[in-house]
Amino acid sequence: MSNGKYGTQELMRDLGKEYGMNKAFLDDELFDKITAMTYPEIKKIFFHNYVEGNKSIP
Repeated sequence: MSNGKYGTQELMRDLGKEYGMNKAFLDDELFDKITAMTYPEIKKIFFHNYVEGNKSIP
């Protein structure tokens, strides 16, 4: 969705800045946090179908 401008490595970097080595994230809030850092469609399309659902990743 970002046309290659924001990928997994950038997300991991930003999550590292947010949480660091000594601050844990809450499991129930992680998908919402990732959605807020990326795009609203991520939750509806990716998490709902492939993580919470049972579809295979294409």
